[in-house]
Amino acid sequence: MNALKSNPAYANSSHLCKEEISELEAVIKLLPMRDAVPTEVMASVADAQQACLPYGF
Repeated sequence: MNALKSNPAYANSSHLCKEEISELEAVIKLLPMRDAVPTEVMASVADAQQACLPYGF
């Protein structure tokens, strides 16, 4: 997640992109507790990709 947030594109990205990255981070943090399932992770990744692709991610 640090790599995504330190990417120069992050500073220029939309609020939606930043929000999707934050949501992805929250889902990933749930993995050790088994509160997130792989389908949720993949959906969150897809949402982040869709929101951030126009900004060079």
